[in-house]
Amino acid sequence: MRKLVLISVGVFTVAILGLLGVWYMQSPAISSVAIDLGTSSGASSTVPSTTPLVRDVPAGQNEYHNDAYHFSVLYPDNLKVAEQDNGASATFTFEDDKNVQGFQLFVQPFSGTQITDAQFKQDDPSGVRDDPQNFTLDGASGVAFYSQDHLLGDTREMWFIRGGFLYEVTTFKEQADWLDQIMQTWKFY
Repeated sequence: MRKLVLISVGVFTVAILGLLGVWYMQSPAISSVAIDLGTSSGASSTVPSTTPLVRDVPAGQNEYHNDAYHFSVLYPDNLKVAEQDNGASATFTFEDDKNVQGFQLFVQPFSGTQITDAQFKQDDPSGVRDDPQNFTLDGASGVAFYSQDHLLGDTREMWFIRGGFLYEVTTFKEQADWLDQIMQTWKFY
């Protein structure tokens, strides 16, 4: 009987996490941070090259290419990738449900060169943006910070602008270092 209860609790937990993931993927996750990207290559509105990268993929990793948004990233081969076309935007999830590990990428058209505080407050109900740190990702300027989601709890966020798109990457706070390693493999083409 105890084993049946434990199995039921496990199945229920996985189902709830799955539903939360679906809800989160469908929610408008527009990122907002007061960062002026000026006219750096990160804020370029020109369309990047359409030639995919050719690179060696280490054992234990896979490479994800996206020709619509002109990027490639290496990720652990235990993650399953799902794409959701939201019309003008798109959501990509890289998940290992068994180990509750993963990250989400939300991409939308963006004509600005600055993500303002007003946009952040409008688009992020938590209003939390702790320990913001500027970074450069393959020529794109961005900001990383810790936030909160009412369903996911504490999160690590990385937002950047490139080629007329706003990219938002989200994971659980405790997976911040793991995500940073993955994002170091990000390349635009």
